[in-house]
Amino acid sequence: MRRVIALTLLGLLLSALYLIRLLFAAPALPVPAHFSPFLPLLPPSQQHTSLLRGKWHPAPLSSAQELEARFGPGGPACFAPLQEEHNLTAEERRAAGEARRLAVSGWEWVPERGRMREWDTLGVLRRLLNSERGLVLVGDSITGQMASALHSLLLIPPSGTTPTALPLLLPSTHRSPPPHNALTRLTLQLNPLHPLHTFLRLSLPHVPPSRFAEPIAQFLRHDLLLPFPALEQLFAASGVHNWVGERAGFFAQHPWLTALPSAAQPGPLWENEQPSLLVLNTGAHWTPDHFYLPGGEYVLAYARMVRSLAPTLLALPRLHVVYRTISPPHTACALSSSPAYPAPPPDTGPAHPEWGWDKFPELDSLWRAELDRLAPHGLGPAGGRVGWLDVGEMARQRPDAHLLGKEGGDCMHWCGPGVPGEWVRLLWVMVDA
Repeated sequence: MRRVIALTLLGLLLSALYLIRLLFAAPALPVPAHFSPFLPLLPPSQQHTSLLRGKWHPAPLSSAQELEARFGPGGPACFAPLQEEHNLTAEERRAAGEARRLAVSGWEWVPERGRMREWDTLGVLRRLLNSERGLVLVGDSITGQMASALHSLLLIPPSGTTPTALPLLLPSTHRSPPPHNALTRLTLQLNPLHPLHTFLRLSLPHVPPSRFAEPIAQFLRHDLLLPFPALEQLFAASGVHNWVGERAGFFAQHPWLTALPSAAQPGPLWENEQPSLLVLNTGAHWTPDHFYLPGGEYVLAYARMVRSLAPTLLALPRLHVVYRTISPPHTACALSSSPAYPAPPPDTGPAHPEWGWDKFPELDSLWRAELDRLAPHGLGPAGGRVGWLDVGEMARQRPDAHLLGKEGGDCMHWCGPGVPGEWVRLLWVMVDA
């Protein structure tokens, strides 16, 4: 009996020493962005240009363990090279896809000026927990790939911690039915049984205990950002009445505005609270094919959507809004086996005008102009920071990194965590700047 008591006390003592070690090693909590005297003075599209321009450099990965150490144990999957797809068994296709995933992820983004920050799982978790809603990602399936990469990166064990069999995060997911099986919703919460849960509670004593039982990050898929009744009004106001038709059921539409901080509470909910983060995008589903508008008239409604939605978001208190530009596709991406530098110009998809690739730069420019107009000094009307995550330069350099597969290959989505994972790292630099 005495031995059991002694062992129990020893275990408690070791746990306490472990937590004390983490507490002393943890960096100081950053000053909330909306209280910082060092806020950006530039409009959103000009704030981080030196980070968003650069070149992919080789960083070879020789094993799945090395891939996991860099990007975590998850992230987007990968298909076999297109030329091999039809000649392999199911097991051979899986192995070839994993090999390609390793090769495609073996590159790192190097900005032309400045540098990428080392990934800090604890720092990211502390930042998200110190805000009411953490991080909310809204957009289409490519935003879902970014969310998947974020989930994987958050599973990288913090340096100096002891590995444990308990998962740090408890994910809740929902996917679309086959054959697409795409991620449509992801919610990440801390596991209350994990040792880091106790550490984070102790290192954030000013954060209400209830916050630790709520999501730290969410992905809500909404291909068009606004529900159909609202879009109906925007199209009508643009003089466009013959749109969508029977394709309405094609679009994912998870409600997301209710996941943002409430306008009814303008002030901080606790001392030193930091803004919640919203990363949103829409564009790849605004196409002549989806709307049955071969003349591109949907751009008029898109412009009205931007002018309607952007002021609403920037008027919300305690919210840092970041818009991610449309992820650029590549024609015949299966022919590429390495990054391209300098980045080729935006691909207009001349063989498939119904995909609307030629309109993507115009759609992005509408967001850029509106956010720069509303936040000329990087701040919205409610005082929240406004960011512009322009992935065009870095993504156009990666025609080799698309998902591929059968029937010509998927040259829109990404293979593995490499490209969307670097977006997450860039976001972390922007938010923590």
